[in-house]
Amino acid sequence: MDFKSALKVKGILLLLGSGILLTACTTDDVATSKQPGPAPASKPVIEEKISATIVKGMPKDEVLSLLGEPYSIDSMKASDGGRVEFWHYKRIVGQTEKFQVTGAEMVEVWSPSIGTFIMVPEEIEELVTTTISQLVEIILHDDKVLTFTADLQQDIDIRD
Repeated sequence: MDFKSALKVKGILLLLGSGILLTACTTDDVATSKQPGPAPASKPVIEEKISATIVKGMPKDEVLSLLGEPYSIDSMKASDGGRVEFWHYKRIVGQTEKFQVTGAEMVEVWSPSIGTFIMVPEEIEELVTTTISQLVEIILHDDKVLTFTADLQQDIDIRD
């Protein structure tokens, strides 16, 4: 598989696996980002650092000094004989918890007005945790930044 094809496949897999994408940014010579919709109370710290400082051609040592160690790294050999690395960062930037009605079940209750038991719906409430994470992937070719993406992902966890 040549270098361009590998990047396309990697890009498609990243988009499919990242869940609900709320923002996206790409690089040209200098990284910039745009967020649709209302702006959050504060921008994620890592996004501010990337937008302000990561540029195409930057050495990986500079990226490490700005963002720290990535939580995972994938690598492959490029068709030109060089090395391509995919650095992945994930930071939680917001989390909420609330009880929410998620359904109903029928329960039997006594009805004094008719003198018998009747079935009535009862709401089921569960704790819903919503976590917003920022996923960042930096692609390096021969230890220099080639491009990056920064996306927000929303995860919802429902507990009884």
